[in-house]
Amino acid sequence: MDIRDDFGQWEHELHEPAEESGRDRRPLVAAAVLPVALTAVIAIGEVALGIAAFVICALILVLWRAGM
Repeated sequence: MDIRDDFGQWEHELHEPAEESGRDRRPLVAAAVLPVALTAVIAIGEVALGIAAFVICALILVLWRAGM
């Protein structure tokens, strides 16, 4: 009589598989829209605000891509 540990199978039945986020387009949309919006901010005369916002948004996108 063979007794084996079925804990892995039980755990697999209890937990649903995690969704894959490999096809997420939100960062791509954000990377396309933000430079246009920030260029508009610079064009209306708020150069310092536009540059600061661009730097902050770029940092956020890099960290988002890194998974942090």
